[in-house]
Amino acid sequence: MRVAEMKIIQRLRGVAAVELAILLVPLVIMTFGMTELGRAFYYYNSLLKSTRDASRYLSMQSRGEGEAQARCLAVHGEAVCGGEALVPGMTTGMVQIAYETGVETGHGAIDLVRVTVTGFPFSSFVPLVVTDMVFGPIASTMRQGSS
Repeated sequence: MRVAEMKIIQRLRGVAAVELAILLVPLVIMTFGMTELGRAFYYYNSLLKSTRDASRYLSMQSRGEGEAQARCLAVHGEAVCGGEALVPGMTTGMVQIAYETGVETGHGAIDLVRVTVTGFPFSSFVPLVVTDMVFGPIASTMRQGSS
């Protein structure tokens, strides 16, 4: 190889390194953003499933019975409180239970039970990319069985 050809190859290698340096920053930001948003969706889905389990549990109980167990079920995944929460930062104080009686349908009146999680704070590992946020109300409603 001639000296001129070697200089051109070295220059091209330098350009590739500069291009990589320029593109690396947005790629890293996008990667962290996608992983953090994925984690937020995972937490949201876990909270939704836990409210569904708690409302299913209460739908089989008489009105006003089993509320403490339902709160534990929503937070810990078990009817007895203890151990780690299903989602870090979740507490039983975030779980609200509401009943609705005599909801008219086309086939008569039914009773409903609604379990709602409000005020869940999502803490981002990378707050410069995805900021900390508080989820809106996450609720599940089910028909309460006759008692």
